[in-house]
Amino acid sequence: MPKYFLLLLFLQVFSACSADEAPAEAQVEETKVIDPLPTATDNTGELQGNWRSTDDRMSVLRFEGNSMIRSYDGSDEETGENFILGPQCPGSPTAATDDATGRYLSIPDAERCYIITKLTATELELSEVGGGDTLRYVRE
Repeated sequence: MPKYFLLLLFLQVFSACSADEAPAEAQVEETKVIDPLPTATDNTGELQGNWRSTDDRMSVLRFEGNSMIRSYDGSDEETGENFILGPQCPGSPTAATDDATGRYLSIPDAERCYIITKLTATELELSEVGGGDTLRYVRE
């Protein structure tokens, strides 16, 4: 008799596990993340062109390809500075500057690095990593 009881118990467990009914799916609510700054791959195109300083109207910053050219009162620097956009500043401790959105603009030859705090179609704000004033520009 105990053998039949175990056999019946086994069959009930087996039939419960092999039921054709699919478990009810949990409904997951989607949350849209809005990032005010584009990622690094988008920033290069967004930066291209002329940006005039809001603090000193004689100062203009121009991005051409991966070159950043400063000019003052209509006179360009002799050469532009190469810049790199990325998730951190090269040569800086990762924990201090790591940002997955790629909001850092570094100038390796001058050992300077800026975080892009604002980038829209008409406005650009940069702050030098490690201190310094926020530089504000408007697109020309």
